[in-house]
Amino acid sequence: MELAKIEALLEQYFEGNTSLQEEARLQEYFTTAEVPDHLAPYKDMFAGFALMQTQESHTPVQLPQEERKRNPFWGYAAAAVIGVLLSIGLFMNSGNGTEGTETATLTPEQQEAMIAFEEAKKALQMMSGNLNDGIEEMAYLSEFEKATNQIFK
Repeated sequence: MELAKIEALLEQYFEGNTSLQEEARLQEYFTTAEVPDHLAPYKDMFAGFALMQTQESHTPVQLPQEERKRNPFWGYAAAAVIGVLLSIGLFMNSGNGTEGTETATLTPEQQEAMIAFEEAKKALQMMSGNLNDGIEEMAYLSEFEKATNQIFK
């Protein structure tokens, strides 16, 4: 009957379902009792475990320092802020020099310059809008990164 219990405990041990008391019982059985031939390899294994428990290491263990990961999203956010500030500055200064003047009094070169300026302003506003959309999407990425860091720690 004892042999059947030991074999059942061994099976649970290798599946990782034993308690510390059950493991101590296995340890005791294999170090003190006469073991049947089919369980003889386990006697050597448990004898090795007992020997390892008595050994001490005097070698100092030095864990590697964990490097701080740089967050690449700060660079994107800084670029977006610069783009937004640039577009706001251009928008605020877009009326300078043309207030109170009619396009009819401008020379053809000035009219072409005004048309180019308006198109550049539209392009910058579109780029600013796209950057703002990108920043909103990056908020989702940073939340995803936080979640993956919590999972893999």
